[in-house]
Amino acid sequence: MNRDVDKGTDAHNQSKNLCKKMGFDFGELTDTLHNEVGSLDKVKHMHMNFCIPINAMTPVQKKYAYLWFDRIFSLTAHVSGTFPALETRGGRYIRYSDDYNQQRVFFTGITKVLVTGVIGEVGTYHSSFNKTSGAGGFAAAFGGNSNHYFQYQITETEYIQYKVKGLRSTQVVQDGYTDTARLGDSHLLIPLNIGFLNSFTNKERELLMAQSLHIYIYTSETIKVRWYERGILKLRW
Repeated sequence: MNRDVDKGTDAHNQSKNLCKKMGFDFGELTDTLHNEVGSLDKVKHMHMNFCIPINAMTPVQKKYAYLWFDRIFSLTAHVSGTFPALETRGGRYIRYSDDYNQQRVFFTGITKVLVTGVIGEVGTYHSSFNKTSGAGGFAAAFGGNSNHYFQYQITETEYIQYKVKGLRSTQVVQDGYTDTARLGDSHLLIPLNIGFLNSFTNKERELLMAQSLHIYIYTSETIKVRWYERGILKLRW
């Protein structure tokens, strides 16, 4: 989001067109951001993205998340030894990228099961997450001890559930800076894919786009530390 350097580039023009479809002016948006941030000395990168915050979703975002993982499940390889009532598939590494940033989504396994029960009226979408016991150390560092659940009530007595294990996401921006989120993090995100919008009403589309707009501001500060202030060499007075 550079007001001057990027003018005339494909990225700048695409951003302008996208904002126009959303009903606001890209120039005004960037001016507001720059003014609110103030000094840009420590700002390395700013960009806008449309993503779904998995750990804090609205009803329309829950519908999108269910449809997204339903599609991912259909594209993921089977795991041997499963049976029809409980379909288990392996992990996936998914990447969305352009010339300026990259979003990665990873999980270690996904399971689909038909459950006898009620989460709401027929057509209700629901989601939740929890932390499992064990799987510490390396596995925990990569989100391996977490489960996310995405559910859809298909009849008055049954719902479909996807259980996603070890879900995490990473944002990678142009200069190589990264930001990784796992269980419980507010910035654990999946990308908003416009290919799914045909499954939503016009009102739902407007809500989904408006609620999924994220603006990232990456800052960096270098602090110089004298050699005698580091580690075991730090002097004690």
